[in-house]
Amino acid sequence: MKNNLQTIFILFVMLYSSAVFSTEYSAPEGTGSLKKNVYEIRNYHYDPAKFDAFSKWFINDAAPFLKVNFDVVGIWIGAVDTPVIAGTDPMKLSLGSANATWIIRWESLEERKRIHEAVFGSEEWYKIWANHPDTDGYLQVEVRFASRY
Repeated sequence: MKNNLQTIFILFVMLYSSAVFSTEYSAPEGTGSLKKNVYEIRNYHYDPAKFDAFSKWFINDAAPFLKVNFDVVGIWIGAVDTPVIAGTDPMKLSLGSANATWIIRWESLEERKRIHEAVFGSEEWYKIWANHPDTDGYLQVEVRFASRY
């Protein structure tokens, strides 16, 4: 058990370090000429009854393709523990928390639009999408954009 925890910790540190230290520093607007990155955070609430088939498809088919074509920061599938939802007025999550999340780094929203259209309009993506276990299984999709400072 101790070795498993050590291995998990080492993998976490390696993944976190590569994500943090491989990113270009982003200066706040007006403070320099360094490019500011835009992060696209995609949260999927996929039907739990169909989630096993979805996660296999996403991990084995979609994710490898997406990682080659986008600057994917990370992909998280499933839940390890019950989420903590707190605050003075927490949202009521009728669907629960997202069960799939992935983050993509872009130089700009214009770059995102250009590459997004090319990748999701490609023949290779259409072949991958054709193998999707149930495209109606997305109960909710949330896409938001943020900057890193």
